[in-house]
Amino acid sequence: MNANCVVFIDDQPNYIEYFVQEVKRRGFQTKVIKDVDEAIAYFSLPRPDVAAVVLDIIMPPGRDLWESSNEEGLWTGVYLYGKISSLQGILRASGFPLPIAVLTQRAVGDAIHMLEELGIKAPINEKFQIWQKVGLEADQFAMEFETWLQALRELYGSLGK
Repeated sequence: MNANCVVFIDDQPNYIEYFVQEVKRRGFQTKVIKDVDEAIAYFSLPRPDVAAVVLDIIMPPGRDLWESSNEEGLWTGVYLYGKISSLQGILRASGFPLPIAVLTQRAVGDAIHMLEELGIKAPINEKFQIWQKVGLEADQFAMEFETWLQALRELYGSLGK
């Protein structure tokens, strides 16, 4: 099965609507998930059709990611990044890691720092990418996203599309 679906996880889908439409315009299927609990339930099953995940960092934590250090949802996307990575790492039959990118209101440096504070190495490289929503044009995001995903496909072999 070809992986051609890009899953966006953001509690404010109206903020990412243009990004989603641009990715769709480039030939990908898209799915928008609006809360953490739905995302965890969705990724608790194998998702061979998912080419990549694009998530926000600051979101309400939901039931599964609620803890005292995350009361305001400042770390939700970081925790969710780890949760999806571990769930899909076990479930992906292709053997390829699930690419997860961050699309956030925060400055890129702040987002990287947040991830590193939790011990998650977040180099901006072939498996990980961060974009800041503020000032980013949807077509620019879609072009950079597609280029990043293509580089991953070349690195890991055929991921689909």
